[in-house]
Amino acid sequence: MRVFFRSLALLLGFFSVQMKADEKEVNAAGWGSAIQSTTHSDPWSAPYALDQRPSTCTHTLVQSNPIWKLDLLKVYSVTRVAITNRPDCCGERINGAEIRIGNVSSDVFSNPICAVISSIPAGASDSYLCNRMVGRYVIVVIPGNDKVLTLCEVEVYVVYPGNLAAGRSVTQSSTLNSWIAEQAIDFNPGFKKTESACSSTISQTNPWWRLDLRHIYSISKVVVTNRLDCCPERIDGAEIRIGNSLENNGNNNPICDVISSMPAGASSTYACNNMEGRYVNLIIPGDSRILTLCEVEVYGEGPCLKQTFVKMKLKSSLSLSEAEASVRLLTQLESALAGRGISNVTLRWSQLPKQEVMRKQAAPGFLSIQEMANGAENAALWRTASLSSQFDSWIPRYAVDGLSDSCASANIQKDPWWWVDLLNEYQVNKVAITNRVGDTYYERINGAVIRVGNFPADVYSNPICAVISTIPSGATAYYSCGRMEGRYVIVHLPGNEKVLTLCEVEVYGYLLGNRAVGGAVIQSSTSGDWFAEKAIDGNRGLQQSNAFCSSTLDETNPWSRLDMRNVYQVSRVVITNRNDCCAEQLDGLEIRIGNSLENNGNNNPICAVIPAIPAGESYSYSCNGMEGRYVNLIIPGDKKILTLCEVEVFGKGPVLKQSFVKMQFNSRLDLTSLTMREKVLIQLGSALADRGLTNVTLRWSHTPKQVIQKANADKRCDKQP
Repeated sequence: MRVFFRSLALLLGFFSVQMKADEKEVNAAGWGSAIQSTTHSDPWSAPYALDQRPSTCTHTLVQSNPIWKLDLLKVYSVTRVAITNRPDCCGERINGAEIRIGNVSSDVFSNPICAVISSIPAGASDSYLCNRMVGRYVIVVIPGNDKVLTLCEVEVYVVYPGNLAAGRSVTQSSTLNSWIAEQAIDFNPGFKKTESACSSTISQTNPWWRLDLRHIYSISKVVVTNRLDCCPERIDGAEIRIGNSLENNGNNNPICDVISSMPAGASSTYACNNMEGRYVNLIIPGDSRILTLCEVEVYGEGPCLKQTFVKMKLKSSLSLSEAEASVRLLTQLESALAGRGISNVTLRWSQLPKQEVMRKQAAPGFLSIQEMANGAENAALWRTASLSSQFDSWIPRYAVDGLSDSCASANIQKDPWWWVDLLNEYQVNKVAITNRVGDTYYERINGAVIRVGNFPADVYSNPICAVISTIPSGATAYYSCGRMEGRYVIVHLPGNEKVLTLCEVEVYGYLLGNRAVGGAVIQSSTSGDWFAEKAIDGNRGLQQSNAFCSSTLDETNPWSRLDMRNVYQVSRVVITNRNDCCAEQLDGLEIRIGNSLENNGNNNPICAVIPAIPAGESYSYSCNGMEGRYVNLIIPGDKKILTLCEVEVFGKGPVLKQSFVKMQFNSRLDLTSLTMREKVLIQLGSALADRGLTNVTLRWSHTPKQVIQKANADKRCDKQP
């Protein structure tokens, strides 16, 4: 009797994903304490700006540089500050007030400015973006003499960048009154009202608290904040455990660290050395113990969704080459994995199962690796796709799954089409098409038309990139689209009784509007082959950082500068951090925008300061239309390394400005002569170019006039343009 083995491959975790932690924005103003430089009288004291009642306000005396200062009691990343002006009178008094954020309490002017309040209508509230400025103190000050500072409400919104605990599910072994488990991840450290901001169990044996991250993460550190009001010793001996098991409520998972002791109100960091796990437990072993947590923060990389190919041999009487049987098998496998707690897995055939008669050991299988084209990422990969009709299980997305052995196919029909939605408009340089394998049907692709545009509902409204004459069986052909612009790439086959089959469609290009494309970049130094140009190559380097990211050496104040060649109004800058390691190296990065090359451009105004970007993440920073030709990125400090895997700059422009300059020349030359006038313009243009201003056109708005100055005459221009 012959025994049949079915050989199949499974793709575990259909694609690798890096998810940003849920960054919940919270008003932290009420968690701190406020003071002001002077107080007009008792009903106008500093805390009235924090009582969430705009009818009660603060009020200083008339003085120089009146100040209101909020101590948040710990350092936060501040996204914005909202100010409510007084409703009754004197609304103009707030004009010119500065909002400052920093860590210097004694000298408020040493703290960086978030915003300057030009004016706020009486009784109105205005919000000011602070771009995640980091600091413990929020200060409002009006510079000048004889000033009065009145604030009716101040709100300070903060986030914990990269905190994986935000928005997750928590539980604990028991709950003391209203001290629920969720209060340990509410951002509030409970320094003012512990009972409404901290979690606590009752007195019991082995009390525990558990956080479910919903995915498996590689955890670098856990930060725990102890209560401030009393009993700090209760946390002594608490164990931090990380893992994927729920055995004994997760308390049998491996130990990251043991908290020996922690001062009241302190936040202590515990390194976990990239332990992998979905659950973070804190447990205090022993009898009559109480576990109180005022804040738990978790930092790391992930989720750890890994793409894995598994070759399996099955002894089965079923024909797994049939779609129904193969789909049923995947469902059974997913159910089995879910029963073991592995629920975040997508299974799919990378190759259809083949029936083989095994008389001896089978030859090894082949794993095909898709290469990048021209160093750019395939913009179509895993995007949404659609077909005019669908043949059997040959779904549209099989043409953008990165696997050439799975194909999308329409039924026999008139003018079949397929399209992919790139989600944003791209400047498309190339489209690659992989044809099906086989001696019979590969010629079906002949005559197919590739189009790029924004009209998926009307295929023929989109411009043609190329017409496919023929593609050999199983081969991949590349078609140049000459920077055509569009959100959709469409492939259609004109004619009656046609079948359109696509085994892979790849799209290479750049996001439209990215001003970094075509710019020139340099950096302060270069580590190996981590050249500056790799930061604007269109590839985020998530798989091979060394091949697609830029990096300086270890040095003081490392920097990178992008020259956009024209002045633009920059709306936002997007920075992608490296995925493989060392994500913290980017902490403290300054984004600067301007037109000066003084200090290599690093003295230009600051758009934003980056407190942290998780590994492999792309974070966007608003620059509010700042104008400039140069975008600099610099990390201040000694022994720093600047690594950039992608820099994207978006905005309007070029900003072309017309200026009239009245100039006085003391010259013996006759500037009424056309030749002399042109010579002067050339000399002026050369002088400006030496100072970095090359995109300037000079011309005379008026012909110069010669003026003869008399001895006692008023001063005037000898030559006047």
